[in-house]
Amino acid sequence: MSHDLGMKIPGKIMKVLGEKNSNRENSVIFLLSQNDSGYPHVALLSPFQVLCLNQTRLLVMINSFSGTTQNISMNGKGTLIIQCLPSVEYVKCRFERYVAANSHIDIESESLFLAETVSVLEDFSEKAPLISELLFNAESVEEKYSGNFLRMLRLAREDKLF
Repeated sequence: MSHDLGMKIPGKIMKVLGEKNSNRENSVIFLLSQNDSGYPHVALLSPFQVLCLNQTRLLVMINSFSGTTQNISMNGKGTLIIQCLPSVEYVKCRFERYVAANSHIDIESESLFLAETVSVLEDFSEKAPLISELLFNAESVEEKYSGNFLRMLRLAREDKLF
C-alpha cells in the first residue's frame, strides 16, 4: 500500500535524477498519462529523459510524435513511476510544454515539459520488498540518449532552471 510523502521529491530520487549525476543508468521510468478516451497510456522513459531541477520541479523529455506528448499537451497531467528499490515512487505532476530561451540547443525529435509535483507517493512492503527492477539494454542507444541528456542539462543551466 502506498503512503503519501507530500509534494517533495525524495532525496534518493534527487541523487539519481538530479543535476549532479550525469552518469545515467538504464532503469526504466514509467510515465502514465490519460488519452482523450479516458484510458491510461504508458510511456517508457529512461533516466536520460528526466532531470530533477529541485524537489518540486522536473524537466522531462518526451518523443514529440508520441501519444504521450499528445496526452500531456492536452490535459497537462501525468504520473512518473520511478523504481527505487526496494520501493517504487509515484510522482504525480502537472506538465507544461517548455520552450527554451536558448533555442539554439536542439534536441532532435523531442519535446520538453516542465513538470511541477502535485504529490509524491511511495509504495513499499516490508513483507515483499522489490528485489529487482526493469532495465533496458542501453548498448545501441546510450550515445544518442546521453547526447540528448547533456543538451537538456546545458539548456536547463543556461535557462537558469535550477
